Formats: sequence, C-alpha cells, structure tokens
Amino acid sequence: MSSSTSVSKMLEDDDNILALIRGSAVNHNGRSSSLIAPNGMSQQATIRQALENSGVDSAQIDYVEVQGTGTSVGEPIEVAALGAVFGKNRPQDKPLVIGSVKTNIGHLEPASGIASLIKVVLALQHGEIPPHLHFQQPNPYIKWDEFSLKVPTERMPWSIGAKRRLAGVNTFGFSGTNAHLILEEAPVLEVAPRSTERPLHLLALSAKTEEALIELAERYEKHLAANPDLALGDICFSANSGRSHFQHRLSVVASSSNELYEKLAAFGAGQEVAGLFKGKAASPKIAFVFTALNSQFLEMGRKLYKTQPTFRAALDHCDQILRPYLEQPLLEILFSQSPPAPPALFSLEYALFQLWKSWGIEPSAVMGNDIGEYVAACVAGVFSLEDGLKLVANSQVDNFEQIAKEVTYFQPRIPVVSHLTAEITTPQYWCQQVRQPVNAASVNILAQQGYEIFLGIGSDRFSETEKVWLPSLHPEKEDWQQLLESLGTLYVRGAKVDWLAFDLDYSRQRLQLPTYPWQRKRHWFGGNRNGHEKVESFSPNKSLNQADLKQLLKQLEVTVELSQAELNLLPRLFELLEKQHQQTETEKETNITLQQLNLKSLTAEDIQAWLVNQIAQELGVKPDEINVWLPFDSYGLDSVLAIAIASAAKQFLGLDVSPLLLMHYPTIGSLSLHLAKELEASESEIFEI
Repeated sequence: MSSSTSVSKMLEDDDNILALIRGSAVNHNGRSSSLIAPNGMSQQATIRQALENSGVDSAQIDYVEVQGTGTSVGEPIEVAALGAVFGKNRPQDKPLVIGSVKTNIGHLEPASGIASLIKVVLALQHGEIPPHLHFQQPNPYIKWDEFSLKVPTERMPWSIGAKRRLAGVNTFGFSGTNAHLILEEAPVLEVAPRSTERPLHLLALSAKTEEALIELAERYEKHLAANPDLALGDICFSANSGRSHFQHRLSVVASSSNELYEKLAAFGAGQEVAGLFKGKAASPKIAFVFTALNSQFLEMGRKLYKTQPTFRAALDHCDQILRPYLEQPLLEILFSQSPPAPPALFSLEYALFQLWKSWGIEPSAVMGNDIGEYVAACVAGVFSLEDGLKLVANSQVDNFEQIAKEVTYFQPRIPVVSHLTAEITTPQYWCQQVRQPVNAASVNILAQQGYEIFLGIGSDRFSETEKVWLPSLHPEKEDWQQLLESLGTLYVRGAKVDWLAFDLDYSRQRLQLPTYPWQRKRHWFGGNRNGHEKVESFSPNKSLNQADLKQLLKQLEVTVELSQAELNLLPRLFELLEKQHQQTETEKETNITLQQLNLKSLTAEDIQAWLVNQIAQELGVKPDEINVWLPFDSYGLDSVLAIAIASAAKQFLGLDVSPLLLMHYPTIGSLSLHLAKELEASESEIFEI
C-alpha cells in the first residue's frame, strides 16, 4: 500500500508514477459449493478489507475490473458480492461500471490478474474506460435489477476532475484465493521552474551487445524525430539515471534535442562525430593529476561557476577561508588574472575535484605539479582545506617553514605519488617541494603502476603519455564542452557515474523513452503448439544391399570431401542404420494398437501405455522419456493440453472424462488405474442392463 512518505519520495526523485495502490486485501474462499466456484461471502470480506485498508468509501469507486469469465456459477457470485459492497449509498444515476480485459485478450490464467491491473492503469492514464466487447446478452443468472451496475458497450470518458478517480481490481484463483486492489490516479506533477541550467548535456546509452547498442541509438534517433519539443535535459536525465548500464557504451554531448538527433543519425550512418564516444566498459584505474600555474588561462571556470551549484559552493567556501589572507576577493583574482595567483588556482582545482567526486568519479591515486600537489595532498587527507589554503597563500614568504610546522598532518587516505624522497606528512617535505616541485616523472610512476586514465584537474595536458589523458578544462573549449567530453569518455571506458547526483543541482522531469532492444533468439525445438518438435528416429526408406552400399560409397567419395578415416567408418555406420531399420519394421509388424483390442480386455497397463503415447505425441518427446509417476505439471501441462487429453480419452474409451480428473489423479499411473476402474464399472452396468 502506498503511503504519503513513499509518494513524496517518488515525487522528490522525479519517478514516473503510473498510479497509486491505495490498498489491497487477500483471503481464501474456505468452504464453497465446488472446486471452481468462488465463495460470495469471502469475496465480500476481501473487498471490504481492501476498502478499509485504502481509507476510501465504496461510493467513491468509479470502476471495477472483474474476473468476468462468463460462467453460469462463478460470475453471478462475483457480481453479487460486488453489488452487496458497492451498491450501498450509490446514486442511481452513477452506477458502478464493471468490465473485464478477458473480452479483449482472453484468459491469461496465472497472468490474468496483472493484465487486469495494467488495463485499469491505462484507463486512468488515458482518461477513458474502454468498452466491454461482445456484450450482446447479459448473463441471465445475474440479478441485474438488484444492483446499480453498468457494463460499458462503448468508450466512456473518465477525465481528471476535482474528485479523485478510484477503481478496483477484483480477482480470484482456481485454488480459492481472492484478491482485491484499490487504485488511484497518479498525482499531478508540478514542474519546478528551471532557475539554473547548464548549456550542454550528456546522453549515455548502453547495451549488452554491439548490435543492440546500434539499434538502441536508432530508437532514440527516431524518438527524437517524433518528439522534437522534448527538453534535452529531461531526455538525458531519464535515460542516464533510469536505465541499467551494460558493457557496450555510447555517450553524446549535445546542446539541443536537434543536435542530439543529428549526431545519432550520423552515428547510425557510420560517420565520425565530434562529441560522440563509443567504447567497451572495463574497470580502469583512474589517477587524478592536479596541474600547475603554467597550464591555466584567463576566465578559466567562469561559465562553470555560473551554471554549476556544487562547483560554485566549493569556490565560495574557499573564498570565505581566504578572506584574511588576500587583498582582493578570490573570484576577482581567479577570473581577471592570467595566470591566477596560487590561492585562486588551488581553489579552482579543489572545486573541480569536489565536482567530479559528486558525480561518483573518484581516484585510486593522486599527484600534482607545483601548486597542484597541495590540492592533491589536501583531497587525499594529508591536511585540511584550511591548512592547505594557508600554506598556498604564504608559499612565497620567508617564514614558510614556520607556517608548515603549524600545520596538522595525517596519513593520506588516497595514495599520493611523488618523486620526492621526504615523507609527505612532514614539514620538511613541503619545504623541499617549494624548492623542487613535482614534475612529469611522477606521471611515469603512475603509468608503471598500471594506471590507464589520467584525469587532469585543471587544464590541458601535464605530460606526453600514451595513456588516456582527460583534462577537466581546456583553453580552446567552453567549460562544459570539455568537462562533458571527459565525462563521456570516462563513461564509455567503464567508470561508474552517479547519474542522479549528476543532475541533482537541476530541475528535471522523467520522460518515457525508448526501451531496450532485445536481441531475440528462438530457443524452441520446433513447431507444434507446445513449442516442442516431435522427435522421430531416422531410418532409410528401404533395406540397403551390398550393391546399393557400394554405389552410395562411390557417390560420397566424389561429391563429399571426406577423409580416408571418415570413409572407413561409413560401412559400419550403414550397418548400424540397416539394423535399426529392421528393428523398426519388426516393431511395426508386432505392434497391436489399443484401438484394435476389445475394450473389455483393456487393463490399467494398456491404458497407461496409451496415455504415455498420447502425452508423448502432444509434447513432442519420446515415450521412453515419460515417467508415469511424475506429476503432469512437470511436463508443462496446461489447461489446453488437459482438455485435449480428456477429449481423446473420451473418444477412445467411451467414458465421460473431465479435464479436472488430471488434478485429482495428477500422474499417468494414478489416472490409468482410475480409468481402468471406471471402464470396468461401465462394462458391468452394460452387462446388468
């Protein structure tokens, strides 16, 4: 049952709510008039309990999806139970509308309940109750005049209004179980205004095979063509956070739905596309490399500051800490100087790290060059943010050694790679670092340790390496362009992105998007109705004499490429086939079918043999694969097959055989014994007459 807390959480998470289950109840018939007949009082109790659990009155229910099998026993009992519960306090001009999906798709047996639920949810979504097809003559066993009920014969409007739309789903099973659900229309989503938005978005698609990935991209291409007005941010959010992520991956950076459509179309045509990345996910080792002053550029990060709240909050926090140390505000220094002062660069890289971390991208190791090493040590936990900014703000003063001694050091939580020999958790290390900053040699150390991806926390390339280098920012690209290109590359290479957190700072709405393109394969053996191909033994049409054998061998030598060893085996194979053929012919001659026997002489063993052959034929298996003491349902017996066997037994034995006998006598052995007794009793009655 849904609660206000769970609904609020779903709305908070922007989940696509189809309907609400207000309440439900389940019970058992207990004693009833027959095995297949429901118990009216038990059904009433189930419905009343569901209404009580949902907290609604019976008069509030507009529609009930019923079992609706059209039987002379079960249907009147069900309708009477509905009338007893819902007929009270109901105005005559607003009868309870009832219908059944079985008139549309038939009886799905175990799946009939969920089919009913799906129908009601769709009716709520479309604001319309579908007609009950083929309703030409009301069931004469139902007392229609006593109940305020209506069966719709044409589409009925069921639009959203001031009153909540509520419906019931009534089901009962062969075992005597009754169940009832109370459904309510989905709450109307209030779309929050988009106060902040980034200029670019990233779509992430994945599949289990290369073929499925291509087909999935094609589905999105067609969906975008058919729905050009969809917000790109909502498309990407719904796809990225609402789908499982498999090994074969694709990511696309785009500024609009139309640009995304064009890039997917170009990908489908096999063209190279800028801002589109494709790969096979692995488990890459990622190192963060914090860059130096000489790799920075004017207004670096300004656009990001305006459009990314997490990044902005981290920079603002650094600004507050640096106020006592700087003559100008941090942002003025950062966006107006090139290169910026060391405290500004430290703050920028620290904010970039916090942004990547919020997206789920975290390093297995860190290193830095020049000022970047202070940031690397800070994020690894060697010292606090406050102490790190304090060191950087005084890194050029004469009393730096004294300041370094005032800092509290800790063992790093993340490995910090450096070519310096001193211990990183000591003042001596940082005094040495001022004189001899970390250089590109440290990158080579990371490469030797198996790191495959270097994520630059800053701008551009730190060193030339054959490994994958992904800068966070680039002087020739917009902030978001470079950032999302690097994120897209990380994704296709297997990085685990927290897509919910990726869009946490923005107003998003979940959309219905293309589903996964299953790569279907047929696993049935063949073509009869049970999905099994009948197994038949191979035998030649006639006996082969020696002349035939020699002629066939000569033909195979000419027309088929066989080795000498394979040719040597052929005579023996033909000998075995001839022997099998002779055995089959002998069995045909000696086999006496049961139809040729006098019914009086039939024994339980005879009937059992007939049943084995009949069921083997229906299932498409060999008779010797049938175990007469295994339950019928272990062979995949369904109601259709049960009726077929009962019909054949009635025709063959002359007995009135009900399909329900297969439930009372659930094995071939027990059913054979019962039928033999029934046959003997029928013969005795004929003799007495």
